[in-house]
Amino acid sequence: MKYCVESYSEDFDTVTASCQTLSTSRRILNLCEGDRVSTNIGVTTRCCSENMCNDVGIEKRTKKDSSAGKQKIEH
Repeated sequence: MKYCVESYSEDFDTVTASCQTLSTSRRILNLCEGDRVSTNIGVTTRCCSENMCNDVGIEKRTKKDSSAGKQKIEH
């Protein structure tokens, strides 16, 4: 079975994803089998069912960037 994991920082500046099949660590298996999200020192890690499933972090980062660009600056 393939386990895909994504991790992202609170501000979504850093998003990573990877997939494992053989020699999957017990920590990853616990995360995936328990359908949990792990947050540690500002980094959220979750298991997902698709290849390179970092879409959540990318979507949130895109929304953050687009809302920052819409801010009106007054002097």
